[in-house]
Amino acid sequence: MDRLFSTAETTVLYFDDVSPNVVNELYKDKRTPERLSSVISACKSKYFKRVWTAMEFIKSERVRMMISNYTYFTDLDDPAFLGQVFKAWKNEVRQHEKVHDLERKVQMGKNQVPWSLGTLKSAKLLRRMKFAMATALLCKRGCRDRMDFLHVLRGIARARSLALRSSDFKTEYYRIAWECLKVGDHSPLLITPFMGAIERRGPGHWSEFGYSEFFTWQLGQEVRSPTLGKHTTFNDSEQRITLRV
Repeated sequence: MDRLFSTAETTVLYFDDVSPNVVNELYKDKRTPERLSSVISACKSKYFKRVWTAMEFIKSERVRMMISNYTYFTDLDDPAFLGQVFKAWKNEVRQHEKVHDLERKVQMGKNQVPWSLGTLKSAKLLRRMKFAMATALLCKRGCRDRMDFLHVLRGIARARSLALRSSDFKTEYYRIAWECLKVGDHSPLLITPFMGAIERRGPGHWSEFGYSEFFTWQLGQEVRSPTLGKHTTFNDSEQRITLRV
């Protein structure tokens, strides 16, 4: 499925719950309550709530947007409106002593704010994400079937051409992690243990496979790749990796 998007000349992202007025206000230069409201409206779009659309966005070379009244923005080179969303949000942040004051103002929790969408912009630039970052990004989104989560994870993680072999979620999740380790992505080693009841508020695919001490506090961005490559050995039969540090 990821190849479908990566080979398409243009992918049309359909925002069926974003109105023309939201877009008009969003792209105004002047700070207004309406522009801030448009930022929140864009962030709340159903488009950002699914794992499949996350892969669509990340893997597509060139994207254009269509909104609720079927207006197609031919010349707007701002994938998913995110460039202007973050620009307008940063302008608002500068007008507040604390970002928490702004977050309370827009009722964060009830509403989404730009940073809560995850690392979509940087993920699109990378095309292939580290296993940990891909997991954290997708766990912010919903899917109807746990196996869909794995299909999308496989599509954006660094392990390539890895078809699922079974319908067992845990087995396949760890197999993707193992293949990522073998191509030099060491982030699967940072998976935290199952935390029990405190994690049950998260999606089903989040509960056993977190990258945090608590499910709302996730692993940060990788600053640079670890220098471990040539002294790493793999035992496939025992699923064991040996690192010389």
